Amino acid sequence: MTRLPLGLASAGVLLAGWLYTRLQMPEHMLAHLLLSLVVPPLLLLGRPGWRPRVPAWLGGLALASVTVLTHLPATLTRVDAQPDLLAVEGVAFLGAGTLFALALWPATVASLAVTVLQMAVCALTGAWVAFGSGMDNAGLVAGVLMWVGGGLLYTLAALTIVARMVATEKGAVHVH
Repeated sequence: MTRLPLGLASAGVLLAGWLYTRLQMPEHMLAHLLLSLVVPPLLLLGRPGWRPRVPAWLGGLALASVTVLTHLPATLTRVDAQPDLLAVEGVAFLGAGTLFALALWPATVASLAVTVLQMAVCALTGAWVAFGSGMDNAGLVAGVLMWVGGGLLYTLAALTIVARMVATEKGAVHVH
């Protein structure tokens, strides 16, 4: 077990919790990104022997579902009325993000495709939050953070998958 990634993951969870308590839309969106895209890979790096197999489609479906469902107007209204639901939302993002990270761990074409699809889900949801949801300026900032910040994190994930695929291919012995 590697302590540094686990420590960073713990710090990420604590930071996300603090951001949630601020009850401001940009901080809330940053917490989503931390819990779904930053903390799970750190947890996996900290536990190198723990790699349950998760099909790429399942990891992608889990994170896409949580991303879309938590940003529906009815869900946003419900969470505003019952702030305790933020804890459930945070656990949902962490769980779906962990499934997503596990699905991407084996660098395959399927994991790359799911990453690109999830990037589109995040971008479209962020664009809707920013421009189509009727939110105030804080909603605009939050949507752009999700759209651009999430896009950068998914791009980093996709590039990591490609680099791992290339390294695997170069390390393979070709027999003719």
